[in-house]
Amino acid sequence: MFQTLASISSLLVGYIFLFIGNALLSTLVSLRGQIEDFATLNIGLINAAYFLGLFIGAKVCDGLVARSGHSRAYAVFAALGAVCALLHALIVDPYAWIVIRLGTGVFCAGLMMVTESWLNSKATRTTRGQILSIYMITHFLASGSGQLIIPFAEPGTFHLFSIAAIGYSLALLPVLITRQAAPTLQQREKFRFMQVYRYSRAAMTGAVCCGLISSGVYGLAPIYTQGIGMSTTTTALFMALLIFSGCILQWPVGKLSDRLDRRKLMAFMCLFSGLLAIGVIFTSQLNLGYFLASAALFGAFSFAVYPIALAHMNDSTPDGKLLYASAGMLTAFSTGAVIGPIIAASAIQAFGYNALFVYFAVIYVLYAVLLYLRIRHRPAPKRKRFRRYFRVMGDASTPRQKAQQEIDREIARNAGGRKP
Repeated sequence: MFQTLASISSLLVGYIFLFIGNALLSTLVSLRGQIEDFATLNIGLINAAYFLGLFIGAKVCDGLVARSGHSRAYAVFAALGAVCALLHALIVDPYAWIVIRLGTGVFCAGLMMVTESWLNSKATRTTRGQILSIYMITHFLASGSGQLIIPFAEPGTFHLFSIAAIGYSLALLPVLITRQAAPTLQQREKFRFMQVYRYSRAAMTGAVCCGLISSGVYGLAPIYTQGIGMSTTTTALFMALLIFSGCILQWPVGKLSDRLDRRKLMAFMCLFSGLLAIGVIFTSQLNLGYFLASAALFGAFSFAVYPIALAHMNDSTPDGKLLYASAGMLTAFSTGAVIGPIIAASAIQAFGYNALFVYFAVIYVLYAVLLYLRIRHRPAPKRKRFRRYFRVMGDASTPRQKAQQEIDREIARNAGGRKP
């Protein structure tokens, strides 16, 4: 396990720089849009364009990776991401920003695709959950740290956009100077979403659900806290706790998922996340401490679902198809992320601000029910350690092998206990 971590350390360091810049840019775009008096609808379209870019990137970026290799493709995507960050400061126009954020989403999809397929190529069935949990811990720590940079400069100037571009640029260095070999290039094939979906329906559906939840959390949770009367400081603390708490359970849940049926663990996590979503609504009527604690628990359980789904997908994927599995999961996630804010915003408009967390609870409960049905329909594959155990015990998998073992035992008994 430690040898595997050493082989991916440079990739994770690059990912830290990447998502510090990306998370900073995501929040900065909304803040700068308000300063420039952009219409609220335009700000919403700018944010939605990023997730649409993720969707498009998941479909088109695999070609560049398969043709040029992981390292070169990573360098191209990171460089273009830095260009997009600087373009925000050079062209301050809502419609131009929609196009720029669309491009940023495409390039981030490529970077995430390269990172996830690279990590999965280094992981085994017994370590994949732990590796992906470390990946998600890195993601949430970097995203939360990006938020903390905002108070150090004025959003109305170019400085923060430059810092975001620096983050994209620094992400290049650890990946380009590492001595660890990149995954072997596979023969270029056309990406087929339904083919990846057939590898694991439960994992793909889980990615859609996680997209529905994540986009609602990042896009509408601040509106929820403002709508129920919380101050700006409380809103910032609420969002910080949601993001940082996402890394609390990543390692223990990832390690546990390597020992259990991942679908059963995801079903439990979803049911508990649904209960915690309702708990956020009730604690908002109590004191601030209970409210923030319930938000942290919700973030901890909620954000631990996607890496388990990703590990489950890669368990069911042939070794040569890991890049396409990553592209399929990213496509499913971004599909949910594009439509999630629309559904959640409509629910808030129709039923009030508390409808946001009711929406979260409904999504998680429905997914838990689907997982239960999939568990009944398709049993989990046997783990390798069980097969090793039975080999040690002398069990056999076929009648012919059992008959041969009986003959060997009879010969040994007739020989006075000596092996034949």
